[in-house]
Amino acid sequence: MVFTSNNRLGDTGKQTGWYLPEAAHPYFEFVKAGLAVDFASPKGGEAPLDAGSIDASKGDQLSLDFNDKEEYNTLWKNTKALAVCKSADYAAIFVVGGFGVMWDLPEDKDMIRLAEEIYAQGDVVSAVCHGPAALINVKGPDGELLAKGKKVSGFTNAEEDAVQLRQVVPWTIEDKYTLIGAEFVQEGVFQSCVSVSDRLVTGQNPPSAGATAKAVISLVQLKSLLLEPREDLPTLYYFDLAGRAEPIRLTFAAAGIAYDNRLVDRATQWPALKPTFLTHGGQLPIMKHKGVTCGQSMAILKYAGALGNMAGSSPLETLRIDELNAGIEDIFKAIIPSFSMKGDEQINNQIQIAAEGGELYKQLAKYETYLQVHGGEDSEGGFLVGKTMTIADCALVGTIGLLSCGWLRGMPKNVCKPFPNICAMTQKVLGHPNIVEAYKDAQGDYTIFQLETFNAAIA
Repeated sequence: MVFTSNNRLGDTGKQTGWYLPEAAHPYFEFVKAGLAVDFASPKGGEAPLDAGSIDASKGDQLSLDFNDKEEYNTLWKNTKALAVCKSADYAAIFVVGGFGVMWDLPEDKDMIRLAEEIYAQGDVVSAVCHGPAALINVKGPDGELLAKGKKVSGFTNAEEDAVQLRQVVPWTIEDKYTLIGAEFVQEGVFQSCVSVSDRLVTGQNPPSAGATAKAVISLVQLKSLLLEPREDLPTLYYFDLAGRAEPIRLTFAAAGIAYDNRLVDRATQWPALKPTFLTHGGQLPIMKHKGVTCGQSMAILKYAGALGNMAGSSPLETLRIDELNAGIEDIFKAIIPSFSMKGDEQINNQIQIAAEGGELYKQLAKYETYLQVHGGEDSEGGFLVGKTMTIADCALVGTIGLLSCGWLRGMPKNVCKPFPNICAMTQKVLGHPNIVEAYKDAQGDYTIFQLETFNAAIA
């Protein structure tokens, strides 16, 4: 993280420096993601904090802690000099905003050197608010200005006017980037906005600081995603949400199979990752194992089942499992049309298809009837096929999780409550010790795969 060393607001005689939340929120995001962080500035030593940003952060405990607690303030009071920083040591450079940046970092040779070298080695260059001023003279490997032709966000002219400092700064971020041929992207005054253009990440203002850091983290982690996996370990690529890959994850968990679960951020990582998977449909999930790449969710699920002895104990069981898994597509066919809808239309459609007589209700009713007919006949406790859990159970439970997690805004979380056999089977799957262990620390959408959360949803 790079800070300004300038504490003077032009010729006004007023104090300035770096802006507190634009360092605090990114820092805590980086640390939470497991990244090591160095603090640097042109002069080294204590980087001047804009005193006004302390008052502006009164209701922001993270920022107050970053200023008040010694374990944090010792970091920005003892920055490294940019001159001693080596680009090879870093996966990203992040320039903290604050008006002080406008008078020192844009012309700082070491700032420019580090940014150019980090970008040239395939890593991330980023900044927030007035921080992008530090990147205005940075060139790309082709010798052109790095931001030329790229999307850039930063403190806008309207925001300069709002704080009455447009006549004080030597130039504005919006004017300068527009002049050099960047596409300046902005939202309303003090609304969050982040632009990602290749490996250049910029945020508009203080409210954008945390989101800018998250975009940087996604791109840093993208390098790991692109690394070739171990051949002996199944490697699953899917978005960080409960969707098509969840039945596969449930199967690996139930069977106790170790695998590499590579979560892909749709906005920042998938555009770079997608071209590597075009020969397999250019879509996720994708699995790699023993030199083979496969790109169809049901094919991957069947393979996971084979590895874990969950794909049927006889040809007839396998046939029934395949029949049931094919029916999962009918569930998706019921909900997919709503994905192209917006607002109230989408919400109302999802409510309608989930209601009794709706298309989704009808598809779930088929599984309810199947469990009613077959569950007591040859299954101890109501599994779909046979006496033990199979990939058919994981496929249905994974799909129930998608429907119930809240991601589909119009879908009631208790969508399967009218179907007691489905609920009982789901409870048995989620109560499996291996699945309990796999999802014990789940967050967000994934908490639906914790038994207590599912039980609360259908209560």
